[in-house]
Amino acid sequence: MGVWKAIDIPRPRAEMATENSSPTISVAVEYASVNFRDALIGFGKLDREDAIKGYGRSGSGFGLDFGGYCLREDADRSPRMKVIGLGRDCMGNQLHEQPKYLCWELDNDADLEAYATVPCAYATAYYALCARGRLHADCRVLVHCGTGGVGLAALHICRRRLANPDLQLFVTC
Repeated sequence: MGVWKAIDIPRPRAEMATENSSPTISVAVEYASVNFRDALIGFGKLDREDAIKGYGRSGSGFGLDFGGYCLREDADRSPRMKVIGLGRDCMGNQLHEQPKYLCWELDNDADLEAYATVPCAYATAYYALCARGRLHADCRVLVHCGTGGVGLAALHICRRRLANPDLQLFVTC
């Protein structure tokens, strides 16, 4: 029933290609989200030099996730499929050399505007729960603020990975 289709399955960490050697695509960006880091920098509450650099390493750009169209490699550069993904400096009209393993194909009837904020929220929840928290079927999980983007993503992940989420999952709003 979901609208996600993986473009490329990431290789295990030990075999992960370096950033410069992984397959890339070009994306015509239709929507890019402003995350909390971007808002703090924009309002002058967080200095760019002190901001967490993350994937972009420079901290200079805005936008970590996007929704758009994968561009063909041929000369006419016409759009062919809807994609969402994580990137750096996504506030623009095109992303060049976007790693394929950070993009996911959407169904043609999916709303790009609605899905543009999904990658960063799910990546944050997945990293916290699975990579750092070592989530397994017998865990008990408290999701604080389960009504925000990361909270809803955490609920979705937990409901699929816990043995009995009705008894193991606790949420605040």
